[in-house]
Amino acid sequence: MQTSDTTPETGEVPTSPQGRMASVLIWIGALAIIAMMINICADVVGRYLFNSPVTGTLELVTYLYMVAVVFLPLAMIQLERQHVVVEIFAQFLPERGVIWVDRFALLMTAAYTGFVGWWSMQEAIRNTVRGEMIVILTYDIPLWPSRWILPVGLFAMLLIVLIQLAATFRRPRINT
Repeated sequence: MQTSDTTPETGEVPTSPQGRMASVLIWIGALAIIAMMINICADVVGRYLFNSPVTGTLELVTYLYMVAVVFLPLAMIQLERQHVVVEIFAQFLPERGVIWVDRFALLMTAAYTGFVGWWSMQEAIRNTVRGEMIVILTYDIPLWPSRWILPVGLFAMLLIVLIQLAATFRRPRINT
């Protein structure tokens, strides 16, 4: 079930506010992939050609790049309804039943995403207050900013899910 906000076939940018938000987040995630690639390549070249790897590559990849790559695109993935869907029972239901299954799935997704987003925001606040750092050899690198990536990505996805859930109630009734 595609939303009218996206056109993945043509690659057009969504025009709604939530579509623009999702586009910005996915672009930041794409930049994180590029930065990760450059960092890892520089580490490999430095390690094998100059016997001097880039300090902190593993930590940057683990705590910053991968978090951004995984969580920031979630809103766009949800907007385009590209999450994995298993339709074992729904394929045998009438259209009205499929709509109610979709509503239930969106409601459960909203509950789970909201809970994990709330929990991750509490962790981000706690780590921001205490100024969480990671020590890499002699460098102290602030880790707390990367803790905010998780709640930003999850709350953006939650917003899309809630909009999609509301849209299921605005559709015309089915005559069955």
